[in-house]
Amino acid sequence: MPDFTPHATAPTVLDPKVFFRRFSLLAGAGALLLVALLGLLAVVAITHKKAEVVAQVEQRQQLLAGAYAASVQAWLGRATQVADDFAAAEATRAFASGLTSSGVAVKNFRQLFDQLGAMQQMINGVATYNQMALAITDPMGLPVLSSQTEPSPSASQQAAAQAAMAQQTTVVAPARQTPTGLVVDVYKPI
Repeated sequence: MPDFTPHATAPTVLDPKVFFRRFSLLAGAGALLLVALLGLLAVVAITHKKAEVVAQVEQRQQLLAGAYAASVQAWLGRATQVADDFAAAEATRAFASGLTSSGVAVKNFRQLFDQLGAMQQMINGVATYNQMALAITDPMGLPVLSSQTEPSPSASQQAAAQAAMAQQTTVVAPARQTPTGLVVDVYKPI
């Protein structure tokens, strides 16, 4: 017959040491589960906030890029208008009529020489007022008069000037880097 008497080593249900051990294991597991859950919630919240910030930054960058594009367009429109106005001026047209594909026509040399000082003042005045550089080039793209001293034009600058002359239209060359910053060349045939 089996013996149902409690043994001295068998724990009872109400033994405080066993209860405390079980409770501490359950409390530890619960705390660990709570920390893991809070960590997961923190990761989700951080990821969500990061996505919000990225969306806001993208929106600001799009607005800023649009504003920059509008600003550059307005500036380029103004620069083109200055070139158009300068090219349409009677004094500019008279001076440019003496230029040929080989530079200055010999028969017009005296007339061009007489106009040189006035044209230089006109170029400097227009350039200063509009805060830009201005030059008259010959049909080959080499400068005849300029509002500032620059090195000889590059091959791409000469090609853009020649294209403007050949097509009889305004040509806007790609921006180029100079020691003073970015420069955009606008070529207008006279």
